[in-house]
Amino acid sequence: MISNHPYQNQFAAIATIHHKERAIGPVLKKYLGLSLLCIDEFNTDSLGTFTGEIPREKDMLATAKEKAKQAILRSNLRIGVGSEGSFGPHPYIPFLASGLEILVLIDSLTGNEVTVSHRFDTNYDNLITKPNENIISFLNKIDFPKHSVIVKPEVTTAKNQIIKGINVFEDLVAAIKSLSAYSQTGQVSIQTDMRAHLNPTRMRSLGILTKKLALRLSRLCPHCHAPGFGLVDVEKGLLCEECHLPTSLIIAEIYKCKLCGFSQKRHERNPNARASARWCNYCNP
Repeated sequence: MISNHPYQNQFAAIATIHHKERAIGPVLKKYLGLSLLCIDEFNTDSLGTFTGEIPREKDMLATAKEKAKQAILRSNLRIGVGSEGSFGPHPYIPFLASGLEILVLIDSLTGNEVTVSHRFDTNYDNLITKPNENIISFLNKIDFPKHSVIVKPEVTTAKNQIIKGINVFEDLVAAIKSLSAYSQTGQVSIQTDMRAHLNPTRMRSLGILTKKLALRLSRLCPHCHAPGFGLVDVEKGLLCEECHLPTSLIIAEIYKCKLCGFSQKRHERNPNARASARWCNYCNP
């Protein structure tokens, strides 16, 4: 734990009905001495659900911030934490699923906001099936029953025909049989339940992301001493060793404080450093 940190021995609140405090709280306590209080009276599903019954009206960052603000409002604490995740096909690698997680801390006393994000491997998956089909291979792939699943009709006009949080095989078989009757194709979709308390893989990802947040918060601004001084951009343009024109290689990292705006270059290259001609768009187009 970092000694004399501004958040040491302070309390923060998180609004969650999916027990995210179990993954986030211990990490904040270990590295910053910041205790996390769970506020479960606010239904975070009202901001959007993974299964689409309630669409998410705001983007991920705005939703995470709203959760943090609700936690502050309902706890009367100065610090709120908000988390939001999104799951689907990997944006760059075909046939691979991924999860994007965002974690934000808001200090209502100073107005400081610190955000981190990361793209994680995930067991997010789904299967179209019907009663009496063999689904064991799919269940093994997603690590059922440690990870719960959701079942809903593949195509239906019926509303609210969905069963969540299934982690018993017999219950899953019954759900497939029951909900297939509401499907126009006679088939159902089995999907991983991505709510944190029912998905250990996601819980681990949240713990890793919280460590990233704690590291960011541990760096204080050299100017105003606010937590969260960190990398926001890079400066490119390392000169080519042959033609001396700028390349796309990095010269320095740019760190900035969101609260006061102070910025600083760090890890700058030696002024005499040059890029290999193989990285030059002019020498090696």
